[in-house]
Amino acid sequence: MRDGSFPIRIGEEDFLLLFEDGDVEEIEKTISIFEAFHPHNRTYENAAIILWHGLRKINDDGNLVYAIQQGPTGKIMARQMVKQFCGQFPNPLGMIVLYGSFDNAFIAGKFYKKPEPVDEFEAAKKAPVRDDAPKNSQRPITGPTTTLHSVFAGLRRKLSGIIPRQSS
Repeated sequence: MRDGSFPIRIGEEDFLLLFEDGDVEEIEKTISIFEAFHPHNRTYENAAIILWHGLRKINDDGNLVYAIQQGPTGKIMARQMVKQFCGQFPNPLGMIVLYGSFDNAFIAGKFYKKPEPVDEFEAAKKAPVRDDAPKNSQRPITGPTTTLHSVFAGLRRKLSGIIPRQSS
């Protein structure tokens, strides 16, 4: 593994994910890196764009080069590689693992740091206690309250004087 990269296996082939400043610039012409990680934006198209600009391989000379051609035909190949990668997993798990790999590559490239694990028990002990917190979490009622039942009851009363009852 090279500095700043993260290993990934697609099919039977090993690659590295490596994002440099120019790669991020190209990706962000389509979608912000941070927006891309939102579950609604984890699409095949966005994954293909990220993979297209970050997937590397080691060539015969030992140099790290783009694994996917950076021209227009490369985008089609990137989409096929995303499909191949995700096809190794059940349901949407492949997309989750792929985005996890992207995240690890961005961390390895020092675009941001890995979050520190949080011990929830220790965090709860350190949390400040608020004495000024309201005792009742419900909002105060400021206007008239009507329920659907009372609306219909009122309507029934009004209509009862207008529409005569049928005698049976």
